[in-house]
Amino acid sequence: MSDTKPVVLKRLPFDGEWLVFWGGDTKEQNHHHGNTAQNFAFDFVEGAVGDRNDSFGQDIFATDDGIVVEAVEGIRDNDPMHTNDYMLLGNHVVIQHGNLFSITAHLQQGSLLVRKGDKVISGQKIGACGNSGNSSESHLHFHLQDSFNYTRINDDYKSKQPVAKGCEVAFKEIIVNGEAKTKQLPVKGDKVRNL
Repeated sequence: MSDTKPVVLKRLPFDGEWLVFWGGDTKEQNHHHGNTAQNFAFDFVEGAVGDRNDSFGQDIFATDDGIVVEAVEGIRDNDPMHTNDYMLLGNHVVIQHGNLFSITAHLQQGSLLVRKGDKVISGQKIGACGNSGNSSESHLHFHLQDSFNYTRINDDYKSKQPVAKGCEVAFKEIIVNGEAKTKQLPVKGDKVRNL
């Protein structure tokens, strides 16, 4: 567990019950661990894990109020078990929430409902889950960071720009493995839904 207080967001970015495929603050729980910007990132899937699951095309929502600072679409969805290493995030939305930025990635091509400059509120539909970018099956990548800089960030990246730092995220009121929780940090293996 990190020594910083988690940022509490109003809701999960989806409806229904989804599995936390990657999430937590250890390497065993989260393959993003060690990547400065994505240290506390989540990968969520709905349904079974494998080359076919129920995530594709599911509605994706803003987790909190904010302003869209980037909305990228037009990147084709990958065939199962293939990735696009050129456009790592695929179709994605970046929302500024005060001094923090949420990244919602691997969205379905042509599904985005927001554009740069749009104000969004928690629970507003922003697109649909897809399989674009560095993604081998449909899933939703979500993380929160302290700056807008996120291009190919990892601990080996040499840049004059400051590296964004990932923020630990809790969700205000959710159900985790069938139990109602407040300000909960989901981890790998948890089944989660909004309360």
